[in-house]
Amino acid sequence: MTKDELSRLIERLDDKARRNEENFQSTGTARYDYERRRAEEMADALRMALNAKDEHDKLLRFRMVISMWGKEAVSLLHDWDDERARQLAGMVDDVYATN
Repeated sequence: MTKDELSRLIERLDDKARRNEENFQSTGTARYDYERRRAEEMADALRMALNAKDEHDKLLRFRMVISMWGKEAVSLLHDWDDERARQLAGMVDDVYATN
């Protein structure tokens, strides 16, 4: 399911919750209150899923950047014989060791 489809589904559930709230207020029928709560809970769960996907994508991009830095550090280590390059490579090794 795409992000747009998920957003549209959330909007439909919010509309359903509003309609059920209005029906509950006008009739007092408990079924409408139950349906409102169900629609709100489902919409909230979908919002959390949508946010989790965004966070996951950000973390993947971050990991890709770290990986590119690691590749650069290894190439620096091979290009120079410098203590600083070794330290950078060591930091990259530490990052990969935590995964």
